[in-house]
Amino acid sequence: MASAASTATAPVRPAELARRLGVSRQAVSDLVRRGILTPDANGRIDEAAARAAILSSVHPTSKTVQAAQASAPAPIAPVAAAPAPAPAAAPQPEAAATNYHVAKTMREAAEAHIARLKLAEMRGELIRTDAVRAVMSNIFATTREAVLQMPARLAPLLAAESDPAAVQNLLHAELHAALESLANSPAAIEHLAAEPAQA
Repeated sequence: MASAASTATAPVRPAELARRLGVSRQAVSDLVRRGILTPDANGRIDEAAARAAILSSVHPTSKTVQAAQASAPAPIAPVAAAPAPAPAAAPQPEAAATNYHVAKTMREAAEAHIARLKLAEMRGELIRTDAVRAVMSNIFATTREAVLQMPARLAPLLAAESDPAAVQNLLHAELHAALESLANSPAAIEHLAAEPAQA
């Protein structure tokens, strides 16, 4: 009886251990390489220690653990193996539903904000900045050209005038005409604000 017990617990070669566990020799070699199984100086591995190491270090759903459990000669006491690491918890349905409702609420809030902006634009309360920039750029360009052309237009007229009052009137008229587009810029912007409502 003692002889049989000592034979059952004696370390065995990796090939024999694989046969007893019901796994391939490659699986045993892989466990040795990963440091889960540790051969002794003679290259042999204790079967009981190997089973305990597999149950405590390998994921419970792996084929190696299932084979080791199926080939076990007797039930292993709960204290023989540490509890296997629990798999990562799957997202709870409540959390998934909460995330969905949060995302839906944010999307609805954004859509409502966009709708309010469009309504304000149609009422003429808002103006698109790109359209305002285009109108003002055109006004400034027209004013600049008018001012730059003043010397060429006024030179012959001023050269023929000796009356200071006449010179002042000519300059005043030219400056007034050049700056008229700037004076009309608010009306141009108001007209731009009315365009979305008319569309």
